[in-house]
Order: sequence, then C-alpha cells, then structure tokens
Amino acid sequence: MFAAPLLRFKRGDHICVFYEEETPLLEFLVAYFLEGLRKGERCFCAQTPQMARRLDASIRAHCQKTGEAVPANGLELHTTDEVYFAHGAFNPAALMQLLQASIADALNQGFSGIRMAGEMGFAAAGRCECDQLFEYEKLVQEAFPSQPVIGVCQYRVKAFTPEVLQSVLMFHKKALANTMSSSNHSSLAIRNGRYVLDVVADRINPSSHFYYVAQEHGKKDILGWGVEPSFDAAMQQGESLLNSLQVAD
Repeated sequence: MFAAPLLRFKRGDHICVFYEEETPLLEFLVAYFLEGLRKGERCFCAQTPQMARRLDASIRAHCQKTGEAVPANGLELHTTDEVYFAHGAFNPAALMQLLQASIADALNQGFSGIRMAGEMGFAAAGRCECDQLFEYEKLVQEAFPSQPVIGVCQYRVKAFTPEVLQSVLMFHKKALANTMSSSNHSSLAIRNGRYVLDVVADRINPSSHFYYVAQEHGKKDILGWGVEPSFDAAMQQGESLLNSLQVAD
C-alpha cells in the first residue's frame, strides 16, 4: 500500500494538504516519508501525539516487512507542542531559525536534504492569531524554493473557516485535496500567477491515467486539459500548458 506516493514533490515545494479524516492522511504521510528515506533525506514532522505514534508504527512496520532500514536520526517525530511552542508561544521568526538549523544539521550529518510535515490544527484551537499563521506560511513559502527541503502543512478542513483556508492557499504554490477515504481521487493543484493546474489521480487504480486541467483562478472555464500515463508526464505537460497561458498574457 505504501510503496510510493500517488503524487510526488520536488525540492523547494511547500504544499498544503486539506484533509477530512486521519487514516487517509496517515497513508499519504507514510508514503511521503518512505520516499524521503529512500532518497537519503531526513524526515521531520510535527504531529498530534496520536498521529506521531501511528506514523512511527506504520513506517517501522513497513520497513521491517520489506527489509528496508530506517537510518539513525533519519526519522524525527515530534509533537506540535515540541516544535511550534518550544518557547511557550507561536513565534514565526523563531520557527524559521529552527527550520534553517534543521536543514543545516541534516546536510552536516550526510543527508541529501530534509522533508517535513506539520499539523496546523493548533491554529484552529486559538493557540495563535491568524496573522501569525499567515506570517509563518509566507516566510516558509519565500524560503523554500532555494533550499533542499520539501514541506507539507496539514489542515483539517472542518476545523477552519473557508476564509482561513482560502488565505492559506495564497501562501502555497501547491495544494493537495480529496485525500479522504470517501473520494476515489486525489487532486494536486499548482498555482502559477492567476492560473491553476489540477493534476488528478485515481486512488483506487494508481497506475491508471493522470489527468491535468488548467483554469483561471476563481473561474470555471477550462483553458486546457489532457491525460497522460504517468504523474511525471502529466506534470510536464500541465506545467507547459500553464507557461503557454502566461506567455499569451
């Protein structure tokens, strides 16, 4: 089940994941981190205590079954309190210092990079102001493109207002949705200026076709679409389509 993630990411990506249920989120995170371990990346996450336990158990059970090794210091599982509130309060600037230090430490220990995933539900519980949350997301989005890092920010849809979720989208180039078990598809949205590309994959038949659809943000008209036999091909053709739309402007 966890051999490879359905949708893959590259260095510098900062992705928000909108989810409704924990089990499909767990499946995504296990595949996401296993790919990182196979690529020699350090895996670092800030989760609820329950999700941290489930994630650790699932990754280690899979590695034991397949004979894969978890490198020493290769998997760092923390709670959100340990990461986001290490100094007692949510501080975007301090968190960015922690991020930079974590990247440097991973490289110094011989890892090829670092991939992260953080649960943002604490914001919905009133433990930080929305402006602070947006400031943090903005700082991360500005820092990631030049770094050997991939980051996932997790948002439970029902915990946040639509207005907050819409604002969160503005600080992420990519957004993954429909990861809930009631859906047969996962959709990765890539923003490029005023255009959005959706790459849709079938969760039930992951080796089947990958569709890409381009639209102007906030509008329903389809500006272009296509279907490819692999995720990488769909991404390549889809991004080419977005670039041609930008040039046409």
